[in-house]
Amino acid sequence: MPTHGIPRSSVPNDLRTANFVFVQRNTRRKPLQSPYDGPYEIIHPEDKSFQLLIGRRQDIVSIDRFKSAYLDIDSPVQVDQPPNRSRPKQITPTFDKEQSPKSRVTTRTGRAIKTSSRFQ
Repeated sequence: MPTHGIPRSSVPNDLRTANFVFVQRNTRRKPLQSPYDGPYEIIHPEDKSFQLLIGRRQDIVSIDRFKSAYLDIDSPVQVDQPPNRSRPKQITPTFDKEQSPKSRVTTRTGRAIKTSSRFQ
């Protein structure tokens, strides 16, 4: 029985029975980029939030960001992995044999000076 001042939460029927969901991104998207990540497996549903398995960790996400995933039962489920947020590898510059780092002349501000071939 509802009481005054306590809002009742409603969960769509398709989310109550879903095993996998898509989660809406809250970032600016590039053109033609999907607004949802996933599918992610539901571990424990609650009233207004579900506990999901995202990658190798469990996370609690509000149902306001969900879209139920309708997947083919016959095919194996490919669960989406979150993007890798590690630092990019450092690339060491390679120099040509003709242009070694010692023969490069620079200004005080660091700009490279190229000498014209007719003045050599």
